[in-house]
Amino acid sequence: MSKPMYLPKGWRAGPDKLGRKFVHDEVGGLYVRVAEGSVLGFQLLTNGDFAGGATGWVTTGADATHIATFAAGTLRYQSDTLSPQLNVTQAGVLVLNRVYEVTVVTSAWASGSLKTDSLTAINGGTTVFSAASGTVTFRGIAASTDFAITRNTTNVDATIDSISIREVRA
Repeated sequence: MSKPMYLPKGWRAGPDKLGRKFVHDEVGGLYVRVAEGSVLGFQLLTNGDFAGGATGWVTTGADATHIATFAAGTLRYQSDTLSPQLNVTQAGVLVLNRVYEVTVVTSAWASGSLKTDSLTAINGGTTVFSAASGTVTFRGIAASTDFAITRNTTNVDATIDSISIREVRA
């Protein structure tokens, strides 16, 4: 395996602390090798760190008690009942039936849990995230071309710092 052609600031060639190796393709694309035979592609979300507020995200189902607040580089999702269904979505970022790795960083959590129905969990996993503060990573197969965040339970109050979606390439 050859060395990457370009490494962003703070990245290095060779294994990182998690044993991942950085590799490149013929056109200089950078990937992270997460396991033998498994490579992650580029970040697919626009504004996945919410630094640009709501840029790239569409909110539907909002009302007085179902609120998506973009502020200070975070998304705060608040939903008290089952209806209406509050969704925060990015359109056209997934390709049907491809495998993706999703990492969600939740900085504040008060109640409930969030999920995505855009992916079908693999290997007995779940697509539930933000059920507590911390980082959750899971893999799933795209069931939609859009990535949507929605409630998994009633009475949700969670603040997300970032979401990363990267295609898993063999």
